[in-house]
Amino acid sequence: MVAPPSAGTEATRRALVVDDELVVGDLIADILAQEGWSVQRVQSGEAGLEVLKQGPCDLIVLDLKMPGMSGQEFYAHLERRHPELVHRVVVCTGSFLDEADFRFLHQSGAQVVHKPFTLEQLWAAVHQVLNAA
Repeated sequence: MVAPPSAGTEATRRALVVDDELVVGDLIADILAQEGWSVQRVQSGEAGLEVLKQGPCDLIVLDLKMPGMSGQEFYAHLERRHPELVHRVVVCTGSFLDEADFRFLHQSGAQVVHKPFTLEQLWAAVHQVLNAA
């Protein structure tokens, strides 16, 4: 079983959860907050980019399919404006993935968690992101 990563003693780790599904986004945010993370939760890619203007995050949990700015578009903005953050992304998706989605996930190298997910799957992806940073 994969244990949740500690938020650390030096400074609280910051997480950004970008998911248009209220229940799923809140669940992920609550899980991280219970482990000591400082979490900002938004329902759109545009709002997520605004949060990043306040400073970087240690982790970004990103829904792939959202109205307005998609997860792929959000990631493209990260690559241009915050390239140091692209390896801190966990893509969380419950949608049918088309060929373009598979190509994006392969090219980005982002960790992927499929909805519905278990806590162990989420923590495994978070560990991968933190260990790569």
